[in-house]
Amino acid sequence: MLVGVEVWGRLDHFTWWGVIFHTWSTLTNSCKRSNVAVQCVVVAGVWFMSAAGCGMLKTAAEEAGTLMYALGNFAVHYVPLTSALARLNTHSPSGPEALLLWIVYVAYVHNPETVYECSAVHRSVPTVLGTIVASCASLA
Repeated sequence: MLVGVEVWGRLDHFTWWGVIFHTWSTLTNSCKRSNVAVQCVVVAGVWFMSAAGCGMLKTAAEEAGTLMYALGNFAVHYVPLTSALARLNTHSPSGPEALLLWIVYVAYVHNPETVYECSAVHRSVPTVLGTIVASCASLA
């Protein structure tokens, strides 16, 4: 229940969309290629925010403490990617799910600079790059 409240309160963070999509994909045993694409977008976003020194990551680390931040970071970013990769096989069909999820997210979050406390890049850059990655995953 507490996790649900945390997710709902931070639904403007794409990581949680990725966790929800991964859970749904795992439970339904579907959208395996799209799941990998979504998780790659999540991890690439975290790497970029770390390199850019975005304030949201610093705030999260300060609030949670080093150990809990590291464990939580691994659990929500790297466990879904590892799990998605482990479930992928060459016979997994592709589909438009990753692209559709990204489009809905971009429509929902109008100002990522505010959400992630990061002015290192203009809003159009993650929107365009995410759309390209999700489109490629949908066509693969």
